[in-house]
Amino acid sequence: MNKYVLLLLISCIWGSQFFFIALVIDDVGVITLSAIKACIGGICLLFIGFFLSKEERRVNKSYYKWI
Repeated sequence: MNKYVLLLLISCIWGSQFFFIALVIDDVGVITLSAIKACIGGICLLFIGFFLSKEERRVNKSYYKWI
């Protein structure tokens, strides 16, 4: 059940951006709006990173073999 609640929360967050873009697009430019969205996403990822332990943040080096 917890997975479905998280899925619903993510769906609401993802879907709400289309509503807010329709409200803001007349007042803010497209590039500015994209930059604001990228900054908000970066800040959210930064907070998530603070709450993860060091073991959870560590990525196996085999994931990078094709890069």
